This record gives sequence, structure tokens and C-alpha cells, in this order.
Amino acid sequence: MAFSKVRLHDDFRHGGKSSLFATDWPNISTTDKLAIAQFVSDLSHGKDFQGVNKESWICRHTLAEISNAEIYKKAGAWHYHCGPSYLGSGSVRTSSALERNFLGEDSCEAFHYMKINSETITIFGFSKEHVPFLNQKDFVHRPDHPFYSALLKKYSSSLF
Repeated sequence: MAFSKVRLHDDFRHGGKSSLFATDWPNISTTDKLAIAQFVSDLSHGKDFQGVNKESWICRHTLAEISNAEIYKKAGAWHYHCGPSYLGSGSVRTSSALERNFLGEDSCEAFHYMKINSETITIFGFSKEHVPFLNQKDFVHRPDHPFYSALLKKYSSSLF
């Protein structure tokens, strides 16, 4: 089944973060907002996507679960490499069903989301330069982790 609704987590929509790892909606560049908006439009029209799409607790190189990443698994955190700075390395497109795709195109930019139900996702973060999440050991001791509240308050969101 294809996803057709996208919500922005309230903390992301109204937040003030502006770092390479975590940038909230008010601080995202127009170019990056357009890339996300294109994704939302394509998703609602059942189109395929060019970027890598994966669970945030799975290593795409080994296919193993990432040590100490249980919080991401429990929250159902995924991320999609949304461009626009694609590296031209991918060959397989991701469908609007948002299945795992390790063979899509890589990009510095990625947004982080949760699959809420069979038709809705919630975007809870954006990385200008995607780096792996902090592991759970760091997360537990860091309530200032940029995605802490989103992972704990999964359903606090508004329509895109």
C-alpha cells in the first residue's frame, strides 16, 4: 500500500534547531524545503523516489541492527535521502510504499520520519548533512538530543 499523507511533527514544524545534523522547518533553506515538498507531492501521486530509504536502526552495509539503537526501532524511525545534492550513485528507485531501499541515490540531505499507519508518515527531523544517529547509550543520557521529544511524542503532528 502506498502512503498518501505526510505530517510534520509539531516540534519540527515550530522548532528552532539549525545544525548540520538537525534543522527544524523554520530554518530549512528554500531549496531543501522544495525537495521535501516534491517528495510530499510525489508521494501523494504514487510516484517513485530516487533516494536511499531505510530504517534508522539498520546498517545498510551489513544489514545488521545497529548496536544500542533500540529507541529508534521502538519509535519506528526511518530516514530518506531527499537530495537535492544526490551523488549519482544509486540505481534502484523507492516506491511510494516506502519500503527499504539501500540501492537508491545517496545525498548529504535526509529527513527523518516515522510510519504512523498504512497511509501516514510523520517527518520529525531534517539533516543538512546526514550522519548516523547517536546510539541509545548516548541518547539516554542526552535529553538535549535533537530528536528526543519527537521519538518520545510520536503522534504530536500536523498535516504538511
